[in-house]
Amino acid sequence: MRPLPGFSGESENRAARIAHSQKLAALGRLAAGATHEISNPLTAILGYSELLTDIPSLSPPDRESAQIIQKQVHCAQAAVNSLRNSLRNPDSLHPTPVGEQGDS
Repeated sequence: MRPLPGFSGESENRAARIAHSQKLAALGRLAAGATHEISNPLTAILGYSELLTDIPSLSPPDRESAQIIQKQVHCAQAAVNSLRNSLRNPDSLHPTPVGEQGDS
């Protein structure tokens, strides 16, 4: 018996779409896990750098270094938040560039 015209291609197309959806879902889970794992140490780094700046005897160069660390952590957190927001909003094709986000 001969297959119906177009039936084989339709099945292959459906299978390809399902495989693509599964890959995207796995990528989303990976990205969500990565944002979580990156956020935790950033929070700790920020907290310790804030504790450093609270030390009255800290030298001015060391205080400035701690403030630079804080600034860089905030930039990294903005990038992570941008990725997290793009994962939450699948209609968004591109994450918001760092520096264009509001405070989160």
